[in-house]
Amino acid sequence: MIYNENYTHPKYKNWYYFLKHVPPPFYPLVLKHLYKEKFHVPLNLLEPQRLSEKILKSCLDDKDIKKTKLTDKLKAKEYVKNVIPDLKYAKVYQIADSFNELDFSFAPNSFVIKTNHAWKTHILVQDKRLLKSTDYNEFKQYYKSVLSINYAYWGSYELQYKNITPKIFLEEYLCFENEGFIKEYEVYCFKGKPMFINYLISPNYTPDLFNCQSDIVKSQIFDTNWEQANFKIRFSSGLSTPDTKNKELILTYAEKLSYGFDFVRIDIFEIGDELYFGEFTFSPYSGFITFIPEKFDLIYGQKY
Repeated sequence: MIYNENYTHPKYKNWYYFLKHVPPPFYPLVLKHLYKEKFHVPLNLLEPQRLSEKILKSCLDDKDIKKTKLTDKLKAKEYVKNVIPDLKYAKVYQIADSFNELDFSFAPNSFVIKTNHAWKTHILVQDKRLLKSTDYNEFKQYYKSVLSINYAYWGSYELQYKNITPKIFLEEYLCFENEGFIKEYEVYCFKGKPMFINYLISPNYTPDLFNCQSDIVKSQIFDTNWEQANFKIRFSSGLSTPDTKNKELILTYAEKLSYGFDFVRIDIFEIGDELYFGEFTFSPYSGFITFIPEKFDLIYGQKY
């Protein structure tokens, strides 16, 4: 079983309660403090130039209700089903308002428990027959905490999450038996056009259930010609070009899904030769995206 313990950690919860109770006029001040602390430069929200600045400004000011809809992991699946019927996604077995309402009989022996309103709230159940009463009690307490959180205030301000009604659901456990890892393509799109791809591989758990350590998740940035880019994001580690027949299809799907948005990251997973939709991400890294060299934050800010 794998899950993010931060949601029950007092340090993170205390910061969450602080952010949630700050009056809205002071949100920019909080972001400016966090930005200066991370990047060591002032945050310009009046005339943003860098990509990180523009994302953070959109987190506060953008009232596009479609972003809230697509940030909801359940509603995003329905949207993708209508826009690209051929693009697969993990099946949903049951949806509920609380952990107590779940009935594991709706799912096969292996499945994932997830929520629709936050990042990395998964629990991977590899064989439900092995679950004990102590596991159920642990799950119950964990999801009681997770479902009480409004992710708009978790760690920073991402107000596109604010009006999502939290749900818990059972989802298909995706894996490919003959591979020890899962491929993910994070396609960064500007004004409906893919600009670059962050290619990641991770242990074969399940899509976006990652242990986010640089020695486990490996990544590399590629341009849309699938040539290695001359910049990195966070812990890029020099992966070679992905061996996939789906390069053009990945970009085609990302372009269709990003249509109508100034900026969005489209996450697509590949298991075997099959592509699966992951999620829409409007504020990667909560807006605090780290480019190396730093100048690319400004370069891509001009494309927003």
